[in-house]
Amino acid sequence: MEKHFRYITVPKDKNAVEALDYDTATDEQLIEWKLTHDEFMELWNLQVFDKINSDCDTIIDDYENESITEKERLNQCFLVVNQFSNKGNGSVKRFTEMVKTAIDLKTGLYFYF
Repeated sequence: MEKHFRYITVPKDKNAVEALDYDTATDEQLIEWKLTHDEFMELWNLQVFDKINSDCDTIIDDYENESITEKERLNQCFLVVNQFSNKGNGSVKRFTEMVKTAIDLKTGLYFYF
């Protein structure tokens, strides 16, 4: 059986965003979190993705690709994830850091599930 990988990616700058769009981004251009099965399931079971979907008008789901690139939606995503800050075993904290990084770099948050 083929292993299913899930990534949350933040491009480091606008050039990296463009390279990512054309599937030519290098590892140096991206901040990537390759979620383990347990990390994904923790976020899934906490319903973090469901809440982001409803509040940010996204479709983050298993076997789907999605992105959040608009400043307002990134800020909303940060507020949503922060609601879960006292839950989980570290995945929420790491996810929060990824969202904050996307906001700080003014790039985006890309989900490859």
